[in-house]
Amino acid sequence: MRLWERLIRMSKSYKLYLTNPPHPLPTGRQVTLRRGNFNDMSLTRYFIIMVVATALAWTSWGVVITQINPEVAGLDGFALFYTTLFLSLIGTFALIGLAIRMHTQPHHLPYYLVLLSFRQGIFFALLSIGALILQSKDILYWWNILILVVLLTTLEYFALTSFVRRPKRA
Repeated sequence: MRLWERLIRMSKSYKLYLTNPPHPLPTGRQVTLRRGNFNDMSLTRYFIIMVVATALAWTSWGVVITQINPEVAGLDGFALFYTTLFLSLIGTFALIGLAIRMHTQPHHLPYYLVLLSFRQGIFFALLSIGALILQSKDILYWWNILILVVLLTTLEYFALTSFVRRPKRA
């Protein structure tokens, strides 16, 4: 089964699960979905929005690379460079993480897969941008990267332990 078909199937089953769950949801209340409400975003809609946003971010980073002269731009040029690269990396890492998680953890709800992959995409993007900034200042050493990795791992640990219960799909 192709990834696109799997995304559509998972989003439909998740909507069905939310409208008629076999057991109470973790929050203890029932959720009803209304058409046209942006809060009931399907997995397919999330995937399409993320692909388009990531493509726009990579395009804007390409424009920054080709159109801005770093010798003349000053602080604004570097801020644009790192911001557009950060947004591009978040989208790329989140989509790659979601695809990997969908194949390795099909028993989890798509909501949790999206949440984990997006959060870890942010962490990987922070690590990458942090390494690039340290390299631009000529202070990139292995212990700096180790400190960044330990800090982000600690943040991920606290984020993972903040959830009391993660329901699995029936």
